[in-house]
Parts: sequence; C-alpha cells; structure tokens
Amino acid sequence: MTTVLAYSTSTPLPTTTGRPAGLEHWPRHTTATVDDIVVSGVSMLRLVELCGTPCVHTATAGATGESGPERSIDISVVVVRVTNVRGRGAERVVEVDGRLDGCDACWVELQMIGRASTAPAIAVGLSTPSEPGAGNQVSLPADIAVGDLIAAPCGHVSALRDIRRG
Repeated sequence: MTTVLAYSTSTPLPTTTGRPAGLEHWPRHTTATVDDIVVSGVSMLRLVELCGTPCVHTATAGATGESGPERSIDISVVVVRVTNVRGRGAERVVEVDGRLDGCDACWVELQMIGRASTAPAIAVGLSTPSEPGAGNQVSLPADIAVGDLIAAPCGHVSALRDIRRG
C-alpha cells in the first residue's frame, strides 16, 4: 500500500515519469509543499478558501502513447473535507463531503492538505455521500480528523455538479 506523501521541505526525487514520487498521477506542474498541493500555480488551499468544498481544479496532464510522443490531456483535482471519522484500527472509516465515485479518483495518491502530519499512514475506508459504506480503502495519516482536507487526482475532467452531495 502506498503511503501519503512524506511532508518535508526538500523536493521529492523525480520518478521514471519525470514527476516527483507520490505525484505520478497528478497534472503537470504539480508541486507539494509542507501543507498544500499547488497545481499549475493554483494552491488547492486557496481554491478551498475561495470556493469551499467540494471543489474541482482542471489542469493538463501528459499521456504517453504506446507508439508516439506524449500528448496533452486534461484531468481534474478534487478537494473534499472530512465530515466524520468513526471506528478504530482496521475498522476506521473517514467520511467526506463530496462524491468521488464518478471522477475516477486515483486512490493511492490521495493527499491530506491544510496541515502537516507526522502520524504514520494507515488504511481506512473512505465513505462518500454516494457510497455511505466503507467505500474504497485508502491510506491517510492516523491523526486524520473532522475538518481536514483531502485532495485527489482524477483520471478525467470532472464537473463540480458531479461531485457535490445529492
């Protein structure tokens, strides 16, 4: 299981994709700070301040064809807020305020933003308004709490209407 991006002030090393480790499925020009993800110059924390949650930011990602040069595609980053944390240990479930089932979220690259955490990453169930059960198993810091923000890269462009409750 992949852990949440290690928060440090140093720049993560590039992977074979050319993107920093832990950011392989994020749009081009994505950087991580101690407590934020910045996508093409747009702070996800500032986006939440302006728009509330859930919110969506669309940016360009590169897709390499099997027999051709890299081409540009647009993908989204969705930010949701933790609304409830229930259970303990392997039974812990984190509820969020947005629907992530239709946005093709990359579950292994969820990032907590808004505060730095040194707690170890643990496996939790992620519950959304459209999936009220434990939903997908994801890796988040053990001290995840109500009010924390989670950013997720999504495999295609998502509209805000698709991730809002209801």
